[in-house]
Amino acid sequence: MDDIRRPETGPAPLSSRILARVVDVFVLAGVSIALNSLLLVVLPSEDLLQASFSPASLALSVTTFAVYLGYEVLCVRLYGATPGKLLFGLRLAAASDGTTTAATSSVLKRSVLLYASVLFTPILVVNLIALGLSVYAVISALLNAPSRQGIHDRFGSTLVVRPRLVPAVP
Repeated sequence: MDDIRRPETGPAPLSSRILARVVDVFVLAGVSIALNSLLLVVLPSEDLLQASFSPASLALSVTTFAVYLGYEVLCVRLYGATPGKLLFGLRLAAASDGTTTAATSSVLKRSVLLYASVLFTPILVVNLIALGLSVYAVISALLNAPSRQGIHDRFGSTLVVRPRLVPAVP
């Protein structure tokens, strides 16, 4: 009976979380650049050159924000984690028990907080405030021991975990 194992989770190491985020940022940047390149063919380019807040720049920001939210929500719904998290053996779980996959509404909440700066790119002052909040959200995971939840995780009631197998108690 010693070979029977049950899953157990614990907070993910910060180094793994950071590396997973870097992978996800590169994936998101690639997808966003490709999609926005297609949009630039359709959108009037003189709008982008003349004003930071134009219909074209707003369309690019909204599209990028939608890609970022869709990436997080779809990946977590389908796989329990984003590709970056999967690569490092991490999962996004509900903070209530640390084992079940986070609900879609929770993933949306945490993602909005993380990626708000992308939505507000055309409005410089608001963008800088949102960017500061996004950076603080990630850094705040360093300050919250032992669960290592950033404010984006607390806002969404989520927990990034590293599942592992432990022997079952007989």
